Amino acid sequence: MSVASPKPLTHLIVRASAGAGKTYQLTTRYLDLLARHEPTQNILATTFTRKAAGEVMDRVLGRLASACSDGHERRSLGQALAQRDLSRTDCVAMLRCVTESLHRLSIGTIDSFFNRAARAMAMDLGLPPDPRLIDEGSPLAQQMRFDAIQAVLGEHADNDQGLTTLIEMLRRLHHDTAQRSVTEAMDHIVKDLGDVYRSYPDRSLWDQLPDTGRLSADLLNTAVGALDQMAPHLPLTKAGEFNKGFKKAYEGMLADARAGYWDSFLSNGLIKKLLAGETAFSRIELSDDWLMAIKPLMIHAKAVRLGGLADQTRATFGLLEMFDRHYRATRYAQRTLLFSDLTHLLAQGLPGLGEAGVEELCYRLDAKVTHLLLDEFQDTSLRQWDVLRPFAEQIAATSDGSRSLFCVGDTKQAIYGWRGGCAELFDAVQGYAGVEPATLSKSYRSSQVVLDAVNQVFTNLVGNAVLGDCQHAAAQWQQGFELHEAVHGDLPGHVVLHTTTNNGGNDTADTGDDDAPAPPDQHAHDVAGYIK
Repeated sequence: MSVASPKPLTHLIVRASAGAGKTYQLTTRYLDLLARHEPTQNILATTFTRKAAGEVMDRVLGRLASACSDGHERRSLGQALAQRDLSRTDCVAMLRCVTESLHRLSIGTIDSFFNRAARAMAMDLGLPPDPRLIDEGSPLAQQMRFDAIQAVLGEHADNDQGLTTLIEMLRRLHHDTAQRSVTEAMDHIVKDLGDVYRSYPDRSLWDQLPDTGRLSADLLNTAVGALDQMAPHLPLTKAGEFNKGFKKAYEGMLADARAGYWDSFLSNGLIKKLLAGETAFSRIELSDDWLMAIKPLMIHAKAVRLGGLADQTRATFGLLEMFDRHYRATRYAQRTLLFSDLTHLLAQGLPGLGEAGVEELCYRLDAKVTHLLLDEFQDTSLRQWDVLRPFAEQIAATSDGSRSLFCVGDTKQAIYGWRGGCAELFDAVQGYAGVEPATLSKSYRSSQVVLDAVNQVFTNLVGNAVLGDCQHAAAQWQQGFELHEAVHGDLPGHVVLHTTTNNGGNDTADTGDDDAPAPPDQHAHDVAGYIK
């Protein structure tokens, strides 16, 4: 290499917007490591899909091949690597280094790395011999889930009380159980929450919601009576008539309280105003007498709902605990593992071994992990991070450049929240000593016209009525939003924003018109019409 003593690599976490060059940054980092003569087997670069991993590999090979044959590309690569006088010989040597060690490269999906790691620790993790890996969404996985569900049902078949309890559990967890088979209802629950249970199988964690605060029967009767006695004090309009909106809300509130329909009670427009901290409804400011009559019942209703959630959470744990026992036995009997099994097994086994466990795994893999490059970091789950964290912490503790940590992603593009992706890990890693933050907000992909529309929308989230109860989250998100700018400002662009019909969520009572029909739910219809 023609340039001596390049600056030591720093640990870097990059927030890069769409089109800002995330893949370019990661491949540049990889090529920089090659230029420093780092062994390829010691560089672990992961992403989430095979397509993305293939793109990283293509970029590494393509940029090196171009630099070998094109002087302009060679100078461009040299500038990117702070090796401004890279020679053709240097580039050929780097390309040969990659092509001659393709069998040892660690550029791939995070699942592929976990697969190699788990197989290297198969005995320690209790893996079945020569297991086959399948996806959670495969037909075989579905059949095994159904088998496990049937085993749970069979466990209760000879116990009428136990079967009744199980059906009641399902009724609590799934309001439309009557409209589907018990097996389908259970399958819906375990698919959504199975990974959550496996990550947190401690019963006490599922029993944190308080189940207190409800009024006694006597106090409840007194509170309902106090609300009933407010009927003569309904507010009047200037014409001397009852305010229609207020009267309708009051009658609905009283009827729900008498019948014990507390979910309906809490959805009453007047109650929703009070819960939001407002004391006016249908253009009427509530007096202290009205507040004193309503609030005890409102507190009781909230306690009932919270107690219901507590019951549902405990029931969820009970069902998942039974299912997981049978599901694991079914999978292991068929020597089959889910990809997620590897993550959970490694997350449970590796961190407990500490630094010695990392060294032992690297020994078995016949490769150290001295440089860690994580792509699409915003989609990393907590369990995946449990596996990667021992490597990351060990690397981040080194400041002489012999090891390096590099994370890149965009919290705005977090798409794996449904399977546990945790974009907040950006902040956790950024807090590591020695890790430097960087932001890339200039887009090479979009025109400024498009980006101006994006900026306008996302800098005005707070106060947007569409977001409803999500204002706090919107404020947090907006606080971290940076204006997007196009690198090529002369690119043409065109933006059209469509709005759809209100989907029926209006509070007609607050308008004072109790006869106005709720608007039809046409949102899906309007969207379909626009995209035809």
